[in-house]
Amino acid sequence: MLTVIKTYNERVDLMIRNNKTKWLVVMLFISMMTISTGTSYADFTYTVKSGDSLYLIGKDYSVSASSIKTANNLTTDNIYINQRLIIPTDKIIEYKVVLGDSLWKISQKYSTTADRIKVLNNLKSDEINVGQVLIIEKNMTSTGSTYTNYRTHTVKSGETLWGIAISYDVSVAGIKSLNNLTSDYLTLGQVLKIPDSQAYTIDSALASKLIVFPFKSSSNYEAFTNNYAAPRDYSNSGTTTRVHEGQDIMANKGTPVYAMGAGVITNIGWNDYGGYRLMIKLDGVSYSLYYAHFSGYAPSLYVGKKIAVGELVGYVGDTGYGPEVTTGKFPPHLHVGLYKSDMTTVNPYPYLRDLR
Repeated sequence: MLTVIKTYNERVDLMIRNNKTKWLVVMLFISMMTISTGTSYADFTYTVKSGDSLYLIGKDYSVSASSIKTANNLTTDNIYINQRLIIPTDKIIEYKVVLGDSLWKISQKYSTTADRIKVLNNLKSDEINVGQVLIIEKNMTSTGSTYTNYRTHTVKSGETLWGIAISYDVSVAGIKSLNNLTSDYLTLGQVLKIPDSQAYTIDSALASKLIVFPFKSSSNYEAFTNNYAAPRDYSNSGTTTRVHEGQDIMANKGTPVYAMGAGVITNIGWNDYGGYRLMIKLDGVSYSLYYAHFSGYAPSLYVGKKIAVGELVGYVGDTGYGPEVTTGKFPPHLHVGLYKSDMTTVNPYPYLRDLR
């Protein structure tokens, strides 16, 4: 019986069914061409959202619109919602959220900012979930160092990149960069190159005045690596990324904090950046010790009071990044700073490392 084909779609459908093998070969060839396009780029794709443009996407990921067009074989600037685009960058990694994570904590680990993570992941709040995969900009973790000297470490059961970095006094970013790792995933028996530890300049006079670690050995504080000079995204204008002027140590809210050295209180009270903070001019040297983000002070502290080594001065908190009594902008931690008399900063990390 003769079949009358009434529509274009019906004609196409019949042509495909009558030439099934030939069409399969054609479709396979097309898919191979699609896969091969942009293989020099990182395996990172972006799903277009309402309001996107090639310019805005490129701005978010620090690449040009023309590079995105080349990577995706686009001949115009037209894109559509839910279109998946290859982003031509090797500076993006994926991070899976684990129990206890926060945007702020992840940003510290990778030397980026919580706001930058939110932009890259289109997050409207600071809320994240265990197992959620976040995009992290790898170029913000890079120090530009080329590692010519390194050791090796064979991964053992239960080890993590963070733990390995702590044990060798290096950064997670440094290990990942040296080993071309794009995730935190490790395998048992994997051999990692470990960059040489950074050499720090220590002022012996200052070191002689810093006698005790700010927490008691029984305190529940987290292991830490150097985060001095890392980017920070809070400013009074709300728009400027600035340089971190101290060392952060994560600890439970309310953990007692003790004076690392003896001196005289020169500043106490609220600061929009540091929240409830304390400045102690150290005896015998032209340096001051600075603590920030307290949840509260020890009793009877005031400008001019003499402070003894190891004296209780306050408690860990999460104050700051806003007008007085602002809290909760980041997890509880102690910020430790060291300042010269001209208020230029000194990296406190090596001094804290040697005291812990």
